[in-house]
Amino acid sequence: MRLAKKLGAIVCMLSAHVLLASTCPVDLYTGREVPELAGKKIQNIKAYKFDGKAWSVAPIQIVDRHTGMPQNTKATRQSRVILESKHFGKKAPARAHAECKKQKVPLSLVELPAEKSFLYVGTCSLPTKNVQKPAPKFSYIPKLRKFETPGIRYVHKETNEFLFTESYFKVADKWELVAKNAGFNMYLNPKRFIPINFDDTRVQTKMHEFKSGANALSASLSFYLKFLFFKINLRTDSNATFFENSVHLPMVFKVPFDVKNRLKHRSGFLFFWENTGLRYHGLDSGKSIPVLDYQKHKPGDQSLVKKALQFCGGRSCTYSIRASTGAGTPFLVQMQIPKYMVEKGFFPMHVPKPKQFIKKMGWKWKKDLTGHQAIYHEGSTITKGLHRLDIWISFDGEKTTRSGAKTCPQVFKLTKV
Repeated sequence: MRLAKKLGAIVCMLSAHVLLASTCPVDLYTGREVPELAGKKIQNIKAYKFDGKAWSVAPIQIVDRHTGMPQNTKATRQSRVILESKHFGKKAPARAHAECKKQKVPLSLVELPAEKSFLYVGTCSLPTKNVQKPAPKFSYIPKLRKFETPGIRYVHKETNEFLFTESYFKVADKWELVAKNAGFNMYLNPKRFIPINFDDTRVQTKMHEFKSGANALSASLSFYLKFLFFKINLRTDSNATFFENSVHLPMVFKVPFDVKNRLKHRSGFLFFWENTGLRYHGLDSGKSIPVLDYQKHKPGDQSLVKKALQFCGGRSCTYSIRASTGAGTPFLVQMQIPKYMVEKGFFPMHVPKPKQFIKKMGWKWKKDLTGHQAIYHEGSTITKGLHRLDIWISFDGEKTTRSGAKTCPQVFKLTKV
């Protein structure tokens, strides 16, 4: 049992990624951008769109930023306000929202600079026109293990909601299969024990709750390690938020010790999937994500770390995978990792030839990765502490936009009016 607990502590610092495929949403946080909304009744918080002549109410969804679950009573300082950029409109003249000043209730003007579009958020009451639009479809069918939004259809594995058996994008009103049979393997080589492989049959997830709202479907998940006769709670909770054409996967995990003191180098996590139609752009060039170079991936060689730091700005680093569907629709995966973790050696690396990976890394694991794409994270460099990663997966169902390829979440400018 003691061994099982130790192994559970080691694996809790690694997490599964999921390949899914929107326009990226806009996130406002009451503890940061809109503190005036904290304590307000959810039903009184509105998003307003101006079309040049009149106001209309735009869909808004308010969730708990930690669990991802929609809130239905009052907003708190831990609330996340979700807006979809496709609902933004024109900038309104001051006279159009003068009533808010009379009510002494401020409005927050949210601007998307690249799109030159605007949305107003607050508790002010404005006269609106009646616009009847069909509500977007966000659903989960447990029996079929299927999540579905207007632009995404995702069927997950029986033991792991983070891994898909089939992933589809909706392009021109047709579902297009873009990838299938995702899997992962964690290879742990302890300094005082034999190497162990943990595949996705041993690291499982449990979905505690799922709810849908006006702009998204949220699922709350926990991770478990199945080892021998034990099922260990890894105490790594996360949530997956499915938007119309994008997905957000924030991961928060606590590491109880410096892993480098327990694991040998080349212990880590490999995520892989079968490609069925995506065309990848420049993955082997290293221009958007480092490429795994086995000659440089060794203790003391900082070449790959220096390469990984080129994708950092401020306190965060962003690595991207760009592709397009058979119909030409842009597809983007962004992995956002704190800079301090990258400096220690934890960052994603594209594996150019997955079939050779196992032999090159010296892993004792039998798996034919022919026809797969793969991403590897070195896990032996993780430090003690609480860490957060953010993964955004999106595709642009309209193929082109005024600002080019979008990134998630949307960059915006906020002013009080």
